[in-house]
Amino acid sequence: MDEQKPLWKHIVAVIAVPVGGLVLLNLTFLVYALFMNGLLAIFPEGRISAGLMSLPAAILLVIGYVYVFRSSLGTGIKGTLATVPLVVAYAALGILTYRWPIATYVIGAAIYAAIVAWLLRTKQSLFYVYAATVWTVIMAVFSLSGGEI
Repeated sequence: MDEQKPLWKHIVAVIAVPVGGLVLLNLTFLVYALFMNGLLAIFPEGRISAGLMSLPAAILLVIGYVYVFRSSLGTGIKGTLATVPLVVAYAALGILTYRWPIATYVIGAAIYAAIVAWLLRTKQSLFYVYAATVWTVIMAVFSLSGGEI
């Protein structure tokens, strides 16, 4: 007979997604800012494009996420870590489409729908759907309330 997880472990996992995700996002953006400032200190102004350097940073983030997702870490940790690339994608989308808010929401909804469809199709834990939903709602509320990145 399988033992059920104690209720407190489920509660901690549910709280970890928004709280842990926020901490991880701040760390991610801090590391990115340090990386970009380091590059700008090395290369003369105008010789390097922040947009161009965002691509390798995004690729490293996705590679790290794929590595974590395939690891033996617990579902709660993976779900919390999964929020980072999702929110970075939403932030990048908001930056790219800031002049067209409707496009931001439509594309963001399409990204969310594709992620949820993939998670359900591949029979992943519903905890990942929860993590994607929480951060999609957080980012939508942040944007709709006038927040800017």
